[in-house]
Amino acid sequence: MKLIKGPGIFLAQFAGDAAPFNSFDSICGWAASLGYEGVQIPTWDGRLFDLKRASESQDYADEVRGIAARHGLAGAAMSGISIRNVGQDASGVTLAITVPGDTLPPSAPSGLAAVADGTTAQLRWNAATDDFSVDDYVVKRDGAQVGTPVATSFTDTGLVPGTTVSYTVAAVDAGGNIGPAAAVSLAIPDTTAPGAPAKVTAKVTKKGQVQLAWAAATDNGRVVSYRIRRAGRQIATATGRAFVDKSPKPGSGSSVTYSVVAVDAAGNAGPAGKAIPVRAALLRKLAVSRLRIAGVALGPQALVTVKGTVSDVRAICRVRVGRGAWRRCRPNAAGHFSATVGIDASKLVSISLRDQLGRVKQATLRIP
Repeated sequence: MKLIKGPGIFLAQFAGDAAPFNSFDSICGWAASLGYEGVQIPTWDGRLFDLKRASESQDYADEVRGIAARHGLAGAAMSGISIRNVGQDASGVTLAITVPGDTLPPSAPSGLAAVADGTTAQLRWNAATDDFSVDDYVVKRDGAQVGTPVATSFTDTGLVPGTTVSYTVAAVDAGGNIGPAAAVSLAIPDTTAPGAPAKVTAKVTKKGQVQLAWAAATDNGRVVSYRIRRAGRQIATATGRAFVDKSPKPGSGSSVTYSVVAVDAAGNAGPAGKAIPVRAALLRKLAVSRLRIAGVALGPQALVTVKGTVSDVRAICRVRVGRGAWRRCRPNAAGHFSATVGIDASKLVSISLRDQLGRVKQATLRIP
C-alpha cells in the first residue's frame, strides 16, 4: 500500500449503516472535521467505494476526487488502491486514482444445486466472494463451457433424456482470475419409450440359422440396446442392428415369428417390430419318412406306387426308377405323398427333396 499524506485514518473500523459512517461523502466530512488530511478506504465496502466503477468510469473517479477535495482531503488510499494528489489550482484538487492488478481469485460458489425439468436444467448457487469484485461465472457441462452468467443462476437446454450430466460453476473476478469450481451431477429423466424398429427381417440360412436385421428405432433420447424375441420370448440382447440365431427352435407350429424391441438409456422398452414369420419347416431337418412301396402293377406297362411323408410340403419332391425320368410328387398339407412311376429293368426307386434353402435330401427303395 502506498503512503498517503497524514495524519490519515483507516475507515474500515468506522464504516457502518448509520450516518456519518455509511457513505463516502459523509465519512470524509467527519474525518475532515477531526483534522485528518487523508483517508484509507476499504475497497470491499460498497457503502463507501465502488471499486468496479472506479476501474471503468472516469466520471465516477471525478466524483470521488470532488468529494475528497470538497472536504479538504489532499489524498486517500485504499487496500490495494491508491488515490493521490497530483495538482491543485483555483478550480480544485486533482487526484490520481490507481487500480492495481488483481491477482487473487474469487472463492468457489457455495450451495450449487441443479434441478431437471424435461430436457432443461436449472442451476442456482450462492455468490462467490472476492477481494475486489466478481464479474461473472463460468458454467461447464461435462467439461465444456455452456454459459457465462452474471447472475447466480443459469438455465441449460437441449439435454438428452436418460443421461446424467455433470456441471461445474466457477467465479471470475474483475482481473480475469478464475476461482475454484463448485460441482454437481444431474440425472435427466426419461419416461418416453422408443418407437418400434422398422424393416425387421428374418432370413434362414442354408445352415439352418436365422439372420435378423432391422432399422434403428427412434427415441427422444438415446437407444442403447435391442431385445431379440423368438415366438414372443426374449432370446438375446444386441447393441447393433443385426443378430444371428444360431440355434433356432421350430416349435410345434407351422411358423416362427421373430421380433425386436428397442430399449433407451432410461430402461424404457418400446413396442416390438416384427419380421415376416419364418416357416418352421426350414428350421427342421429336411427329411423323408414312412417311405414305402404301396403297390406294383404288372402288365404291358409295369407301374410302381411309392408313398411317404416329407418334412417340408413346399420342397420339390421327385421320384424315379433307375435312371428313368423324374416324376413330381405333390405332398398334401400334412406332408403325405403318393407317386406312381413306370418300372424298367432296374429295381431301385429314388426319392429326391430340394427345399428353398437349396438343401437336398435323397432316399432309395428297392422294388420287391
